[in-house]
Amino acid sequence: DLTFGTVSFALRLSTIPNFHPPFPISHVYYNEENHNTGTHMTNTLIETRNLVKRFGDKLAVNNVSFDVHGGEIFGFLGPNGAGKTTTIKIIVGLLQPTSGSVKVDGFDVQAQSLQAKASSGYVPDTPNLYAKLTGRELLNFVGDLYNLDRAQVARRIDELLRMFDLTKVADDTLDSYSHGMQQKASLAS
Repeated sequence: DLTFGTVSFALRLSTIPNFHPPFPISHVYYNEENHNTGTHMTNTLIETRNLVKRFGDKLAVNNVSFDVHGGEIFGFLGPNGAGKTTTIKIIVGLLQPTSGSVKVDGFDVQAQSLQAKASSGYVPDTPNLYAKLTGRELLNFVGDLYNLDRAQVARRIDELLRMFDLTKVADDTLDSYSHGMQQKASLAS
């Protein structure tokens, strides 16, 4: 789970990569293998080119281009209105850019939206979950949405509950979860 201002973003493919923004947002970058070396892994997970987003006369994202490579963890921080949330929403396909392009795992977010979305996940700061479902029921529901094998889903649910330290509350309703636990459940789903 990587936090970007008020949103979180995670790629299911790998840990998330290096970020060199050409706009006024400071960045945080760490990679155990390549820490401070400036080297990149070869697989590009996120690619933005000349990304622009306008809301009427308001310029929210101004000609942003960057690549994010596999094997790294990155985040970007900035003041309110810097375009962080808007950029993330464009990357995950929730907003259309005014101009420019975005690829996730090599899939164009506009032209190949289903493939791009299948390669990524998005967790907003306040996840909108089905409050009366239990954590386990939510994960089963998502498995059903993807038409996955029930036995495989059950095994994966157990893994995810352990990974996110939700095993003890797996059968409690999501509305009883703390904010952080809800974010974990959302990310697991």
